[in-house]
Amino acid sequence: MGFDNEDIQRCSQTGRCLPVLCVHLFHMYGLITHYKLDAAKIWKLFSLIEEGYHSSNPYHNSVHAADVTQAMHCFLQQKQILQYLEPQEIMASLLAAIAHDLDHPGVNQPFLIATSNHLAALYRNTSVLENHHWRSAISCLIESGVLEQLKDISAKLEHQISSLILATDITRQQEYLSQFKVR
Repeated sequence: MGFDNEDIQRCSQTGRCLPVLCVHLFHMYGLITHYKLDAAKIWKLFSLIEEGYHSSNPYHNSVHAADVTQAMHCFLQQKQILQYLEPQEIMASLLAAIAHDLDHPGVNQPFLIATSNHLAALYRNTSVLENHHWRSAISCLIESGVLEQLKDISAKLEHQISSLILATDITRQQEYLSQFKVR
């Protein structure tokens, strides 16, 4: 199930493609119903995330976030995967995809470290951007009121989002790949 004509029309009318896509996916996977999520809070969450992407960033912007979210949706649709996932894991995967580059400054980690950027100091020169992305995502979940609605699972959900976004750190790719080889 993809975007239908109504979704496409809503996206073009509002100019808010990321929230439209995300609300559609949350409905499609039954997450709004399953967790009894407030539609206005969900819209606010996805709007905050979209606003957190810098339109002046030529690559790490909300269009890139929508692209990665669509790719995650395609990945989740694989029968070998979807049948083994709980709703919380689906939600964490989608949220991580949506927010994986949230508030990206448009420069890389070595630049942030070399220029003594406050983010490099804050995250002790380790997975600087990824730490910032997942913490920004959690801030959006809190500010929108969605995390409060998920208080029974919030700690586990935060951990899953953190793990998924931190795994996007390309400098640690070999570390993650070696974990698969051992198993």
